[in-house]
Amino acid sequence: MRILVAEDEAIMRMGLQTMLIALGHEPILAVDGRDALAKTRQYVPELAILDINMPFMDGLAVAD
Repeated sequence: MRILVAEDEAIMRMGLQTMLIALGHEPILAVDGRDALAKTRQYVPELAILDINMPFMDGLAVAD
């Protein structure tokens, strides 16, 4: 499954990436809200894990 991970803290982003790969998924990483929207359009993920407090756009705005 393609899963978007939008998290501005690198350690959290990398930890989620490691776990998702181990579970057989394809993580798509984004560093902020704008990046998350761009990657959603590009990769069309099946699931999104969004941080609520990110620069430029928060996770709630991205989900909307």
